[in-house]
Amino acid sequence: MIFNADNLTSNPVTDYLTSRNGEKVKPAEPSGFDLPPNGFAGFESGLQEPSPDNTKISVIINPGSERLQVLNPIPEWNGHDYEGMPLLIKGKDKCTPDHISMAGFWLRYHGHLEKISD
Repeated sequence: MIFNADNLTSNPVTDYLTSRNGEKVKPAEPSGFDLPPNGFAGFESGLQEPSPDNTKISVIINPGSERLQVLNPIPEWNGHDYEGMPLLIKGKDKCTPDHISMAGFWLRYHGHLEKISD
């Protein structure tokens, strides 16, 4: 059988290619390795270890930013649940803001709660 890329029944391992001169040519079996023996070149984890003293860390966000908003810490839970409140949506299981975020124009406000709630 002559190997033909247009013919899905041919087998490149056992069949031959035909050259322009009409010669039958059997390509060498591909060789290689599953993973690089010395690891991936230039691989970095991207993790920056946290500072032992997080009081010296500051995040600077432009006060006029429409993309990001500085959030105040959420007050500690007082131990009482809210009951009888109307819900717009109820999430279940592994639901995060990424699952329920709007797309399109509103996606630009993903990090700005006041803008996205407007």
